[in-house]
Amino acid sequence: AQHAGSETRSLAALLADYVAVRTASVSLFSGFDAAAWGRLGTVNGYAASPRGLAFHIVGHELHHHRVLQTRYVPMWTREGG
Repeated sequence: AQHAGSETRSLAALLADYVAVRTASVSLFSGFDAAAWGRLGTVNGYAASPRGLAFHIVGHELHHHRVLQTRYVPMWTREGG
C-alpha cells in the first residue's frame, strides 16, 4: 500500500474502484455452479479453490474496512468531515 499512490486520488475515484472490483467479484462468483466451487487450480505455485479465493477476497475487503475505520474515520471526525 505504501507505493499504491492512493493518497493522490480522490475519495470518489477510490470508491468507484471499490464498487467496480466488488461488482466484478460478485458477478464472477455468482456464475459458478456447485461443481466449480470445489475445483482446484494452482495460484503462484499453491493449490487453490474458488471457495478459498472467495474467502480470501472477503477477508481482504474486511481488512480494508478496518483500516478505514481505524485510520481515516477518526481523522475525518476530528477535521469535521
